[in-house]
Amino acid sequence: GFFDMKKYATEEERRADMGKWETVLHQEKSMLGSSLNAPVFDIHYNARESGAATTRADKIKYALVITVEAPKHEDLYNEILRSYQSILMPIQPQVSLPIRV
Repeated sequence: GFFDMKKYATEEERRADMGKWETVLHQEKSMLGSSLNAPVFDIHYNARESGAATTRADKIKYALVITVEAPKHEDLYNEILRSYQSILMPIQPQVSLPIRV
């Protein structure tokens, strides 16, 4: 898979760490655009209750944030939006940070 779990602690190690599990994964992968045919990310979450799997769980909101760099493809952003206009919606980040000089 995309996230190589060997880089992270085992479930047993995570449980031994007072149940503090990493909720944010970071990974980087370089690929040639010509090697991709209709690429997708399938994402889901595994509901847990007291550290064990559960069949009943509330739905939660979560996000997948990706960065795509294609220096030779100048209009990639707009092409992706056009291709997936019924699924994707561009966002305008609303972050306010104090600036000190």
